[in-house]
Amino acid sequence: FIYAPEVLKTQIKNDRTTMYCSTEAELLQNFADRIEQFDIDIICSYDLINHDLPFIIGRMRANNLKQWSKLSRHIRTVYPKKDNLFSLITSGRMLLDLKSTFKNLLQIESDNLSSLVQSELDIDRPILDFDNGSFCLTDQRQMKKLISFNRKDTQFIKNILDNKNVIALSEHIA
Repeated sequence: FIYAPEVLKTQIKNDRTTMYCSTEAELLQNFADRIEQFDIDIICSYDLINHDLPFIIGRMRANNLKQWSKLSRHIRTVYPKKDNLFSLITSGRMLLDLKSTFKNLLQIESDNLSSLVQSELDIDRPILDFDNGSFCLTDQRQMKKLISFNRKDTQFIKNILDNKNVIALSEHIA
């Protein structure tokens, strides 16, 4: 999903792997809808627990979206208290936080995904520089570059998981 408010819907075409959204709320709704539609078993990300999940849930709350319960297999209407927040919001799905998994289970320290890719796959992962002001989400070439970059990251993660057999290890531990 790509949030690109500056891009007109007529300028772009969604395909089966890329969906452009004109608002943050639309992006978050589509994200939750796809998790429910495909009945995802494992939600996997690098720094899922400390960054990605709190960010996504926080943005869902800020946009007053009810779809937060679709992150779970159990539909809820009352937002959970902070004590059990992530376990209730994502109940019925396995959370695989690569950062903590690699650190705690495999004793591999990495500050970021680039250092993890370098140490485990011996590949220099390119870094997109969003801070220099030259990256524009309305430029189709740059959007395709961003999509390609994210697809490569997904492949890097898959290769690391395959090499370390992490999913089978996580299922065994759970």
